Amino acid sequence: MTDFFRDNSGHGLPAVVSGTSGDFLDGRSLPSPVEERLVAFVAGPPGVGKSTVARSLAGPDASELCAEAVLNHLHSSIPWPQAITVAGDLVLELPSKNDHHDLDTDRIKELIRLRVGSGLPTRVVASAVGTTLPELMFAVDPAHRVTIALRFPVGEERRRYAEQICSELGISVQHAEPSTVEEPWSYEKVRTHLEACVGQTKAQ
Repeated sequence: MTDFFRDNSGHGLPAVVSGTSGDFLDGRSLPSPVEERLVAFVAGPPGVGKSTVARSLAGPDASELCAEAVLNHLHSSIPWPQAITVAGDLVLELPSKNDHHDLDTDRIKELIRLRVGSGLPTRVVASAVGTTLPELMFAVDPAHRVTIALRFPVGEERRRYAEQICSELGISVQHAEPSTVEEPWSYEKVRTHLEACVGQTKAQ
């Protein structure tokens, strides 16, 4: 995990932390901005584990507002429901502005600022290409936000992930050779490849 900008004074500076999804899961020790700041913007390429990380950080009792639900609220022009504004922790999935050019980002900013003002944590997920993540980030005081930039594993990290899946599937770690998965590498491709190996193993 890489901490690009760390706020040593305790206030004022933006924090950006980069790592794989596994760096933020399974009870691992987290950088202080991730644990302490009210708004976490979770970004990264498709399939990298953004929603998984956001849900893990928020906890099992968190409320969740998917992109479709966000759109429904924006199009209805009704106020955000109290169950969302006062939720102890919230996972907020952003719709794609590429698909919805009339997206009312001001109302999304309003929701995030309202929750910040109440001291309530929000995990904002840029789940699709063309979301308004940069615009929303700059609407939040740097002292209250952290950006989590997720990436896919590289090098030996890929092998360790594949070996983990081999263990889950009950097959030999010999199938974990990273070169067997075509680029661009993804978690989904690895799992699909190894699940196919399970079938081949049973057929032998």
